[in-house]
Amino acid sequence: MGRHRKKPVLGRVCAVIRELGRRLIGR
Repeated sequence: MGRHRKKPVLGRVCAVIRELGRRLIGR
């Protein structure tokens, strides 16, 4: 985890997955 400087999309995907997980858990 330190070679994704040319792929800022990964960060956005991670954030989306985390938000989805929190929403599912908060169900």
